[in-house]
Amino acid sequence: MTKEKFPTCGVPHRRLSPAQQEACARGMPLGVHSQMRVLVERYQGKVAVVAAVLGVREYTVKRIIQGSRMPVGPGLRQRLQAVVLQTSCPVFVAAEAADAERVRQRDARRATRWALRDGRDG
Repeated sequence: MTKEKFPTCGVPHRRLSPAQQEACARGMPLGVHSQMRVLVERYQGKVAVVAAVLGVREYTVKRIIQGSRMPVGPGLRQRLQAVVLQTSCPVFVAAEAADAERVRQRDARRATRWALRDGRDG
């Protein structure tokens, strides 16, 4: 019996139930080529944006999508997996949404304080 390998996000998954961990892992595409395709689809086919996010040339992204047999370096492989996990993992997506909400609330509080200060000074 072989054990299937599924990439996970690591530490944040410890809070999930085993069923949720498996669902998240199964939603993660395996392999560099499929991960790159998913990332390009998420950015509506904009290869230049994906290349900028990963820090590579557009040619490299196109080459990987087309299924080139050339190996991908470990640095690019790690960056690609991290970006795909951040965009597809429900734990990361929920954490990003919570962070965005905290920032929005903080900015609203700051704006209110500044409005009150401007009212007193005037």
